[in-house]
Amino acid sequence: MSQFGKHCRAIMDIRSFFRKRQAGEDSDPTEESSAKMQKGPPTDVTEEFDINENVVNVTNSTTRQSTCSSLSAPDNVSSLNLSSNALSPEAHKLLIEQQFPNIDISKIHNYSLCNSRGCSSFSTEEKRRQSTLKEKFDHSWLNSNKLSYCQTTRLWNFTFIEGDGLYCILCKKHDMKNPRNKSSVFSQEASKRFRKGTLYDHIKCQKHQDAKSSEVLNRVSVFQKEIEHKESVNQEILYQVFYSFFFLAKESIANCKIVQFLKFIEHIGLNDLKYFTHRSVQSRRDILLKLSDTVQNNLLEKLHSATSYGLLIDDMSDVATIEQMICYVQYVDPDSNEVNTDFLFICNLLENSDSANSQTLFDVLCMKLNELQMDVKKISGLCTDGASVMVGKKDGLASKLKKENSSLIAVHCICHRLALACTDTNVKLKSIGNVEQIMLQLWKLFHYSPKKMALFLKHLQNYRNLIINTSIEEKCCKILKKACKTRWLSFDASIQAVWEELVPVVQTLSAISESDATAYGLLKRMNCTIFVGIVYILKEILPVLARVSKIFQRGYFNFSSIQPTLECAQGELQHISDNLTPIKNLEKDIQSDGRLGLLALELKDGTKTNLQHTLENYVQSLIDNISKRFPDVAILSALGIFNPVIIPDKKSTEFMNYGASSIETIFAHFYSNDEDITIDECLAEWNLLKYHLIKMKPDIPSQCELDSQLRTSTEWCLRQIVLKRHEYKHVCPHLANIAEIVLTVPVSNAWPERGCSKVKIIKTDLRNRLKNDVLNGLMMISINGPQTCSHECDKVVNDSVKLWLGEKNRRKLPSKNKGQVEMEMNKPSAHATPIDNVQIQLPTVHNEKPDNNSELEPNPNAYDDPELNEREIEKTLLQLKIVRSLIEAKTCREAESDSDSDTEFL
Repeated sequence: MSQFGKHCRAIMDIRSFFRKRQAGEDSDPTEESSAKMQKGPPTDVTEEFDINENVVNVTNSTTRQSTCSSLSAPDNVSSLNLSSNALSPEAHKLLIEQQFPNIDISKIHNYSLCNSRGCSSFSTEEKRRQSTLKEKFDHSWLNSNKLSYCQTTRLWNFTFIEGDGLYCILCKKHDMKNPRNKSSVFSQEASKRFRKGTLYDHIKCQKHQDAKSSEVLNRVSVFQKEIEHKESVNQEILYQVFYSFFFLAKESIANCKIVQFLKFIEHIGLNDLKYFTHRSVQSRRDILLKLSDTVQNNLLEKLHSATSYGLLIDDMSDVATIEQMICYVQYVDPDSNEVNTDFLFICNLLENSDSANSQTLFDVLCMKLNELQMDVKKISGLCTDGASVMVGKKDGLASKLKKENSSLIAVHCICHRLALACTDTNVKLKSIGNVEQIMLQLWKLFHYSPKKMALFLKHLQNYRNLIINTSIEEKCCKILKKACKTRWLSFDASIQAVWEELVPVVQTLSAISESDATAYGLLKRMNCTIFVGIVYILKEILPVLARVSKIFQRGYFNFSSIQPTLECAQGELQHISDNLTPIKNLEKDIQSDGRLGLLALELKDGTKTNLQHTLENYVQSLIDNISKRFPDVAILSALGIFNPVIIPDKKSTEFMNYGASSIETIFAHFYSNDEDITIDECLAEWNLLKYHLIKMKPDIPSQCELDSQLRTSTEWCLRQIVLKRHEYKHVCPHLANIAEIVLTVPVSNAWPERGCSKVKIIKTDLRNRLKNDVLNGLMMISINGPQTCSHECDKVVNDSVKLWLGEKNRRKLPSKNKGQVEMEMNKPSAHATPIDNVQIQLPTVHNEKPDNNSELEPNPNAYDDPELNEREIEKTLLQLKIVRSLIEAKTCREAESDSDSDTEFL
């Protein structure tokens, strides 16, 4: 018999002795215990164990006595009574619901439940079921103190489930099995033997006694309470950690900061984060990828249900000189019926190839689409930057995709085409190209010399008559922009800066011209009427082009808006040229009282004529180059028939034949290879659809005013057809399908350009070793992820937690049997700490039987010294607590050391 069990039993013997001594009774302790069982559970607990971390007291409601000198008892830990840890009725009910989560509470019968709802019998259905049985269960057995109530654990053990059988709530909680035949009756399996003797046999069996021992030790252990609290907040902790990861990824903050970020959150009050142990690099990587997978799955779910989608593709070289392909997708959201453009993937082009040619682009694109289970046949359009590897007629990416999908529409990005039209004009007119070169040299002069920048700020102070402060310095640094050919709006910003601060710029160049040859050359070229006149011309022309470029770069831009926008810009340019607006403004500003009066410039007739010719040539060249870069595309022109405004009146002779040629062009592009669809069917659908379009005409102005995103009536009409697709699919199914296809054809490649900028923000010099799967996940969250603190974000985080938990078991517990665990616990380690070297002898739980012959009567003469007895009892109870705590501590350390043994990754 173990000393541990003797201490536990001795405590009960001492308490029994003092009760007899105070009451003057000479009855045997076992008889007193039997009498208490017959009386039922005490309503007023007269004695309790008050156990905390430092002091263990034994208190009595009438008197306080403590005696003990020599402790010896049988090996029965379950005899320890811990009433202070008894469950309340609410907690008792919660325990039953936890053990039987998928069972209707009305079919569960237990004393605590039946007492609260006034239940005294089974349902009619259960009575009918038991009527066929030879042995029937009596509901009153559940209310019997002697049968169902446990004095040690303060629990009503037996629970009956209608349609199933009888369970022991204590054995089920601790998942007890018979040590001999491993039977799990009363715990995981219901007992079908409805005899009163069966209940008596169960409460006396070793399995039930072991369950009582486990319950007592769990209530005493501080570590057990910690473990239970950890399990109760496990889901909440994971949600908080995943949300923290999502926030860092959404804000493009390095994911290596997450550990310190979690420590900071824990430090300021979120103490439960200490229970999160999956902090290795591999675990952090898995969490990040699960979040990105959830966002990606939400996107793919919409794409799989879409009729068509367009692709926007660009390539770039990142900071690690890896050639990357960036792909976006444009589609109609089936839930909101809005046209969305989202990030799809980023991929290393040269991972399995030596050259980023068109074949490599095609292979990588098809591979990624197959991985995402996206059909190539659904691609409605492809928008690229116009490089030959993308749009080459013979061997470009677009031509290869058209072999797989003949109805695909390849589009050269309108933003790139506009930039190329402006670049072509600058190259043709040398005077404009020279000004662009001067702007770049001027920016370099001040950008790379803090001394010259400081001198410029002093001249700016004198010119503006302002005090230099931080805000002024920041403003000056912003206006001196770099004129870069590859940046669409940089030339306009540079010209605007020089036009505003031309006087202080010339004064600064004059001050340093004697010691700096570059400043002298710039001063000589800038301090003349020709240069200033061209700056004035560009100041009027470039904002018109910049406004068009910004319109083309917005979130969604439809093909029907291209031509009206360009025609408006060309009209504004022609108006500037006809009115000579820049020349008139120059004449006004160079007067002695004008804004450029300090430069003492003079506009002669020859110079004025030269500037007029420059303005006319520049505007005419821009208009010609824009028309050249934006030719009419037959299929896009044919789709203009969806504009209700230009449909003739029904009474007109042109109405019947209107749109017939365009329908033929549309049929040849989309349905020429489909034998099931004929041109007559499409013409018949169009003859019916145009009557519906005429009815839409009165609603177009008001609808377009309400929605600022709609630029043309054609776009509004197409959206109305898609919005009512279920109605129009019965009237004109083929043309309704084309309407959704047209909306998904991308015409601007601004989104992939923004993706390239996002790559530079995420993958920096300090993070140049990011793997492509992590980079793809970070971009997926940063670009497509919902805003933090929103309902959509909460759903993404919850789904990610479920996905992460369902993938595999994260707790890697050692697979050892009980004997190996006891041997290793009793075996001192070479690197053992003082706690590890404590020799612990556990009470035998499964293999030992209570030795009734070893019960010893306490010696009355041994309890005469109250102080000594007080110390002995406290010492015994503390030993009971410490033994269990040390075992828990060691087990937790071993489990935690194995729980997160993920390997490092780069």
